[in-house]
Amino acid sequence: MSDDCPRALINREVVGELDDMLRDLGYTNGFNFGASNYRDALYMGDCDAGVWELCRLLDWDDDLRAIIAQSQTSS
Repeated sequence: MSDDCPRALINREVVGELDDMLRDLGYTNGFNFGASNYRDALYMGDCDAGVWELCRLLDWDDDLRAIIAQSQTSS
């Protein structure tokens, strides 16, 4: 994965965030939700609500509804 690839965390609490000390030790895989970091995004809340909000912002909510409807009829 590229170091400039966008990442999103949808969760009820912040997890996986590196503090300055770990960064100074060379760790790079954790999230950084600081204002200066353009790469990592955080949505604090229920996963379903976060996915719906992301889809709404990307104008994918109709697609998500269709996927849900299709999965309910094929079960």
